[in-house]
Amino acid sequence: MTGQVWSQIVASGSFFADASNPQVMVRVGAPNDVGTVEISDMLFTSTGALPGLIMMEWNVQAETQGSVGMWDAHFRVGGAIGTKLQVAQCPPQPTIPTGCIAASMMMHLTNNSNGYFENVWAWVADHDIDDAANTQVTVAVARGILL
Repeated sequence: MTGQVWSQIVASGSFFADASNPQVMVRVGAPNDVGTVEISDMLFTSTGALPGLIMMEWNVQAETQGSVGMWDAHFRVGGAIGTKLQVAQCPPQPTIPTGCIAASMMMHLTNNSNGYFENVWAWVADHDIDDAANTQVTVAVARGILL
């Protein structure tokens, strides 16, 4: 899967609302799959508060060395137009408002998975990149990348 001009896969909706029952947005392979997967030039993001969102679950392991990987692909949560998690909704605060809990986890590499990952970022907004002043925001994700 190759994106063009930062193609986005965006999670939204009530399916991802339950923090006690997280749901996966993008599942790469099924548990114990072996094969070839290449993902590049993609952006994985979300819209609004989705405390039950797991952005990606990575299950696949390489059939041959280097046959499974992701590069120039990023996880970005909040702080941009369309996220509904900008300074207007999530201004700087000492505590995290419920409406600014953006996800449960960005990426989960399961037990038997592996891969080559280059230039893969997992960013939870600390500022609004589309605000001229780059104003700080209060956005939270419970977990980053779980290996």
